Amino acid sequence: MHSPGSFFRFLQTPLNVVCAHNFSSTAIALILDFMAHDKTRDPVEVTTAMLEDRCFLYKDMQFPQKHKIYCSTFIITLLGSVHLTAVQGHAAVPSLKTDKLAYSGMQGAVGMSSAAVEHALTLIQKGHIDVNKSLKSIKGGKLSITLPKSLNKYTGKQTSTPYLFSDQYWGRAVRSYTYSLSTQGKDYIHNIIQLACETVWGTGVLSLSTEVGNDGPEELDECAYLCE
Repeated sequence: MHSPGSFFRFLQTPLNVVCAHNFSSTAIALILDFMAHDKTRDPVEVTTAMLEDRCFLYKDMQFPQKHKIYCSTFIITLLGSVHLTAVQGHAAVPSLKTDKLAYSGMQGAVGMSSAAVEHALTLIQKGHIDVNKSLKSIKGGKLSITLPKSLNKYTGKQTSTPYLFSDQYWGRAVRSYTYSLSTQGKDYIHNIIQLACETVWGTGVLSLSTEVGNDGPEELDECAYLCE
């Protein structure tokens, strides 16, 4: 049996295969649901606009404000539905500081949520996901997404690996978003978590500890400086 510490580290590991799939599939579903409410606009144009200056991160995408970054409906809903529901039922063991373990990875979870939404938008923008076909494929409330495949020149086989939400292709974005958020301080992260809690559970104020890393970025991209 895994110790509580190893279990929570498993949840917090950037782009752990299981977690990455959950974040990615949920992000794609959220974006497709958003697209389904306005079929008059071209999905490629919409996603291009959302990706410009990373408007999808802000609460108001039309009028982005720095103090509302990482507060978009997509980020908050994804954080609540995938991460918070996973750590909500953890066993409380004070001597092992399980509360701190469960919530200390929150800024990483926000970073992963942000990258997962960007990944979903990019798939649509580049034509790797056809919105109309995907919406028509829904059966029994289940969404079926088929990613394209390309030739792996080393194995000679067709693979969808380049289009997956993996550490190889999206790990840098996750770490960059996470670093960017860390510069905002504990109160800001706590407010984001509260928004996610209210979205998922309606009400409730959390008493939690969020560890904010202040180490300088290593091999990060421009996302790391979004809050500056």
